[in-house]
Amino acid sequence: FSIGRIDEDIDVEDLIRRYTSDVIASAAFGLQVDSVKDKENKFYKAGQNLFNFNAWQRFLFFFTAVFPNLSKIKKPERKKGKKKSVINKYT
Repeated sequence: FSIGRIDEDIDVEDLIRRYTSDVIASAAFGLQVDSVKDKENKFYKAGQNLFNFNAWQRFLFFFTAVFPNLSKIKKPERKKGKKKSVINKYT
């Protein structure tokens, strides 16, 4: 670990985001990750990908926030019958 120079810029937002990821990994999952030092940490990258929304997902989020009653409209029921599940396939 080296101490940066005085004239070096530090991305505080990134530092806090990575530290928070380390705390969550340790407290919730018992993992010891060091995403502050390891910039390519898999746990950190997976956590960041959870919040990358495409345009359709952003629209749905906005729509349900603005029109909560319309978002509760029932979807048509599926036909009832024998369901094939992955679990049943291998048991």
